[in-house]
Amino acid sequence: ERGADLRVGISAVLTRRLVKELPALARRCVALGVQWLKIEETVGVSHAARLLLVDPSAPEVGDAMAEVHAILDAGGVTLVDHLHTPARCACVDPAARAFREADDFANRTRFRPCRMAWEQAVVDPDGTVRAIDYEHPAIGRLDEAPLLALWNAELPKSLRRAALRAYPRDARERCVARG
Repeated sequence: ERGADLRVGISAVLTRRLVKELPALARRCVALGVQWLKIEETVGVSHAARLLLVDPSAPEVGDAMAEVHAILDAGGVTLVDHLHTPARCACVDPAARAFREADDFANRTRFRPCRMAWEQAVVDPDGTVRAIDYEHPAIGRLDEAPLLALWNAELPKSLRRAALRAYPRDARERCVARG
């Protein structure tokens, strides 16, 4: 009513039990009028998680996700499929563009994998800092050093050097993910 630009979505973690419920979840998202549904992979970091783990490449997952795509497309809901996340930026991998657009829509931002080594860090509640994302090693803790000192340490610099090798300069300059 007041012109708020809200996006509401649902995130779900794929488990053995959820596979059969995915189409029903998609129908519920359409019925609720949410803007996006994100399906995340299970990470087997605990005994309980390993018991629920399902291979995202399993045929039953593929069948369920195909049905989810059809339901959400017909209902105007964006699917953010994190089961097969492209490793590269859309500036060098055109196949990554649809994923980037959906993920960026849900996150209300633009993630540019070709620039993440310069633009992004994750800070845990305990002050542990990781360059780029949770998949990268910790670069230190905020109770031990200021963020700028951590950011300019050797490990994050090496990640930036690796990004320079992985993404050609012309691709970074014309990155389609840029906003």
